[in-house]
Amino acid sequence: HIGVRVGDRIGDGYMPHRGCLYITKWARNVIVDHCSTGWGHQCSLSVTGQNCTARHCIISEGWYNAGHNEPGHSKGAFLNVSRVKMEQNAAIVGCLFAHNSGRNPDVMQGTRAVIANNVMYNYAAVGIKMMHGSVARKPCILSIVGNAFIRGCDTGGDSLRSHRGKAA
Repeated sequence: HIGVRVGDRIGDGYMPHRGCLYITKWARNVIVDHCSTGWGHQCSLSVTGQNCTARHCIISEGWYNAGHNEPGHSKGAFLNVSRVKMEQNAAIVGCLFAHNSGRNPDVMQGTRAVIANNVMYNYAAVGIKMMHGSVARKPCILSIVGNAFIRGCDTGGDSLRSHRGKAA
């Protein structure tokens, strides 16, 4: 088990855009298993690599007010943060997302992914958000199945809407 908690400082320096764990677009065939990430400023987990899986992980408690240029920036996971065309699948399976205001996870254009059998607990507005950009719109190919969305004290928005985005 690996636990990553970045906190708000490195020595005497302050870095407002740090995350806990990044799988970059150059990574291939990565499995992140039984890890916990939290207290990230930008995002606790970012996955852009090809054929990468996060499973049985805890992705929780992003910093809500730690000096990020966007207030209330408590974020969980981001798939395809680099907006590249993902030729192979990414997967988030059997994870717990807890106490994040967003990115539970957020999925960018061009993503091929499976988001299955996760628990999204105490999400602020939406559990899963599918996003698109204005440059070179690439479709998302997603399988989203078996996820549980459990409201908590910070959950707001439409209580019957656990995801946001356009289905094709």
